[in-house]
Amino acid sequence: IVVDKDKFLSKYSLGTECGTIAYTSDWLEGKDTLGLTSFCNQMGNQRILTMTTDKVKARLYSSNQIGGNWTKPEPLAGLGDDTMQNFPFMLNDGITLYYSAINEQDGLGGYDIFMTRYDADNKTFLSPENIGMPFNSSSNDYMFAVDEFNSLGWFATDRFQPRDRVC
Repeated sequence: IVVDKDKFLSKYSLGTECGTIAYTSDWLEGKDTLGLTSFCNQMGNQRILTMTTDKVKARLYSSNQIGGNWTKPEPLAGLGDDTMQNFPFMLNDGITLYYSAINEQDGLGGYDIFMTRYDADNKTFLSPENIGMPFNSSSNDYMFAVDEFNSLGWFATDRFQPRDRVC
């Protein structure tokens, strides 16, 4: 499916038991039109959101709902110091996190999809791993999401696409 880059999330058809993904704000000043995104779990009590740290960097943060109010977002520990982190998606196990990042050391080019798992004993994420080809390429590859109940998965890429389109 080829769609406008700024509307690609609307094509993700996740069941409600998978949580929700959404845009949280426009992209960074002078950057692309992808937008910053967030993930909220199926119970609606935990979210992972992308927040800017300055005009050129974004990081993943976590916030929990307690007594009807969201806690102050805290940076996710253990993800490294990528230039850009965005597009979080947590599997239903509450442990496995997929996200995309621009990473000069472990990246294939542009945004790449990474996977990590939460270590509850140490309260940090394990060292993220690039999930590699065929999902990642020298182009931008992002927003990996899995609907385990319906055995469906999605990711977006701009490889071989016009400037404002993704598939």
